[in-house]
Amino acid sequence: MSFADAGLGTRTYLSDLTFPSMDWLYGKDYSGIVPQRFLAMVSSLNLRFEDFTFIDFGSAKGRALLLASEFPFKKIIGVDFSPKLQDRSLRW
Repeated sequence: MSFADAGLGTRTYLSDLTFPSMDWLYGKDYSGIVPQRFLAMVSSLNLRFEDFTFIDFGSAKGRALLLASEFPFKKIIGVDFSPKLQDRSLRW
């Protein structure tokens, strides 16, 4: 668990959740993005962030959403197949 996860309470286990479909079976190999890797990748983009919406498909509790909030994106959207995770990520 990263410092960000510990400080923000974003630790998640799929076995703790309920899902409206069997899609959770495909989530067994999930791991959140490494914060340093995300920041390096997005920082290297040569674009006006204000002109773009950041969308994270499979946003879970929102680690990438939190990291994206350090950039001036026009809008930040997280989508997940778990209603519980989707609700949690929207609270950030």
